[in-house]
Amino acid sequence: MRIAFVLGRFPMISETFILSQITGLIDRGHDVEIFASPPKVPGKTHQDVDGYDLLSRTHYWPTLASTPEAGWVEAASGAGQQLGQFARKGLENAAWAATVTRRLARAGVDIAQSPELWARAVSLGGPRRFDAVISHFGHVARETQMLRDLGALEGPLVTVFHAWDVTVYLRDKGTDIYQDLFERGELLLPISEHWQNRLIELGSPAERTKVHHMGIDCAKFEFSPRTPDADGIVRLISVARFVEKKGLYYAIRALARVVEQHPNIEYHLVGDGPLRPQIEALVEELGLSENVRFLGWRTHAEVAELLDQTHILWLPSVTALSGDTEGIPMVLMEAMARGLPVLSTYHSGIPELVEDGVSGALVPERDISGMAEKLTEMLENPQSWPEMGRAGRARVEAEFNIDRLNDRLETLLKTL
Repeated sequence: MRIAFVLGRFPMISETFILSQITGLIDRGHDVEIFASPPKVPGKTHQDVDGYDLLSRTHYWPTLASTPEAGWVEAASGAGQQLGQFARKGLENAAWAATVTRRLARAGVDIAQSPELWARAVSLGGPRRFDAVISHFGHVARETQMLRDLGALEGPLVTVFHAWDVTVYLRDKGTDIYQDLFERGELLLPISEHWQNRLIELGSPAERTKVHHMGIDCAKFEFSPRTPDADGIVRLISVARFVEKKGLYYAIRALARVVEQHPNIEYHLVGDGPLRPQIEALVEELGLSENVRFLGWRTHAEVAELLDQTHILWLPSVTALSGDTEGIPMVLMEAMARGLPVLSTYHSGIPELVEDGVSGALVPERDISGMAEKLTEMLENPQSWPEMGRAGRARVEAEFNIDRLNDRLETLLKTL
């Protein structure tokens, strides 16, 4: 099959879940092309970007401010004289550009108000046909649908919904923003049952709205049951941006209650973000400086090493005041695949991965007392850690194994 991935930006080091789908479909013999904007700040990329030579498969959208397309908009905005202006500006594919212009006009779209859409359609040089067009995030899929309307992209549209696109985006744009996508998109793939229910509430047709989890390559994570160390130190870890939805404020508050009876805790915070000064101040205020260590951002390999030295993963996620939420965090999958019991919250799709009392512990969002109680229980019953770890590994292998998920995705695409 010829498959297009239409993304926001590519490559993004934080979006390994998209990368795993792309490489998985390539491994299965499919011809994959990528359409996206480049990263805002070029930096480290995952090794698979180079290993699969993915940039050679990537078509970057034109940037109006820095390329000749800035003149295209001016050229196209003059009704009745498009072709002459195209010729004077040396625009290639002038006939296709004129076609796009006419189609936008028939749709009542002013190019001056939608220059990026016009430039993206023109940059394709003509209709591009695929057996499936996959867009990650609903707002990107809306733009992809517009390109289909213009005839620039052809093929069944598959939309993968995550979290921000069905929370904050809907708050800003209105809950009816996806109605056209619901009516004409061939397949809608929320990454959890939680978001599947939400999409159906919004009007997404149930028969075309199917849960498709993101996943990890379990073979890359060595399982190791956790047991207490001889020195009595218990190491906890959170790997997260310092933003509201990660709930670190509540973890620190809960930790302050637990260390009174269990002072041998080391809590490692891997990450950074806008709330770091407030979290650091709270740690100082509560007298936790000996227990909490701020490690900043670490490479994937460094995080892996830290996880191997850790007893419990802590992810106290909450729904932010803006409505921003998690999907199902990949770090939970990776930790559970390694054998770590986890402490998290009844938030978004997390309960679809973590089972309370089986592979870890869950508490309601922002429940500081409940979190302190669950952590104390885990600390006082270390004999339960290995069994929790085995249950977690089994859950990830059964439902969040990227090989199985990519097999399923391939089957879904073939039905289109």
